Amino acid sequence: MNLVSTPGPMNTPRTQFSATRLGGSGQILIVGGLDADGNPLASAELFDPASGVFTTIAGALGTARYGHVGVASVGGAIFVIGGQTIAGVYLASVEIFKSGSGQPAVTGTFTTAAVGLASARGNISAELLASGLILITGGEAGAGAISLAEVYSPGI
Repeated sequence: MNLVSTPGPMNTPRTQFSATRLGGSGQILIVGGLDADGNPLASAELFDPASGVFTTIAGALGTARYGHVGVASVGGAIFVIGGQTIAGVYLASVEIFKSGSGQPAVTGTFTTAAVGLASARGNISAELLASGLILITGGEAGAGAISLAEVYSPGI
């Protein structure tokens, strides 16, 4: 038997956002995207599957973005990679979400990584490798689809 349940709604309607599982807690971090009017969002929400509730995160992205990807690192940080801004400018920046030791994720903060991508792009794919590095592939950058791949070192 397949059982489907309907949790409560997100606090902010959004599309083209990232959704990344936080470590062993099972919670999902929802980041950025576009609002109902097509404006990029800097806000984030945390979904708790145990309660079915979305809670707005206290911290916000330094740069509102959509078409990005989120990747959980081995150390538990979430890397928010690439994407686009309101002007459709492709981003090479990476932002890192971390919650304090022993603190609930809803109190977490975003910081901009000292090192970004080698190439600005959005609508990318990324996967954490067994080595702890992040493989970033494809996407688009201005003229359309690209075949570029790079390996990013989270440094955490």
